[in-house]
Amino acid sequence: MGHLDKLAEEMKDKGLTVIALTRQDRSAVDKFIEETGAKHPIVIEDGDSMRTYGATGWPTSFLIDPGGRIVHRDNVIPDSKITELLESVKILPDIPKSLKAVGKALDKEKFGDALKKVTKEIEKGKLEDADKTAAEGIAAWIQWYAESNLEGAAKDSEKGKHYAAWRLYEDVADWFKGTAEGERAAKLAKEMLADDAKKDEIKAGDKLAKIKLKIRDMSPKKAIKALQPMTGKKYKDTTAGKEAAALIAQLERAQP
Repeated sequence: MGHLDKLAEEMKDKGLTVIALTRQDRSAVDKFIEETGAKHPIVIEDGDSMRTYGATGWPTSFLIDPGGRIVHRDNVIPDSKITELLESVKILPDIPKSLKAVGKALDKEKFGDALKKVTKEIEKGKLEDADKTAAEGIAAWIQWYAESNLEGAAKDSEKGKHYAAWRLYEDVADWFKGTAEGERAAKLAKEMLADDAKKDEIKAGDKLAKIKLKIRDMSPKKAIKALQPMTGKKYKDTTAGKEAAALIAQLERAQP
């Protein structure tokens, strides 16, 4: 835990956030904090991230990029992997009071609206120098965030992760609605569905995602039953079908 606290402190200004997830009760978490002195946030979740993200052992660490994609998983994430990811990350500037409306749009993940609002404020030419600098930085960050997500989706598709790519394109189209980036994402998502092979992968991925939400609180036996359709003839050769088979194997090992 000391290592996680050190990472959280040393890299917070570079964009790293360290969060621990557990399903244990509050008394167990309080005892753990008392014994280890852990200072990073520990969240008691209702769901089951271990099962949702396909972890095969405990503890498992996940390194997640700004677009929400898991870029590395292991018992311990090497510092070099974290440093490598952070080198490509831009930090959103502090939002001044004069740009409060922009901050609210960002909080709601309405990045397209936020970009329009901040651009309008810059064009008015009435911002104080410090606020203008912040506004320009915010606009640059929004543009970077859009492009980084589009690039990430393209890389996922190149790797055969078509559902993940399509899902991200759909998200970007929603987040950046009304912008050139949002329109490009919507077009690319549509093009993927026009490709029969990719469409099959997307359908399988979407079905598995829904199943994974349902099985979070199921017993291993019931979860296996819910996942079995994914290993049938229709889906077994898809990425989602193979993931479902791996989850079933994991659940079978977990049974008494």
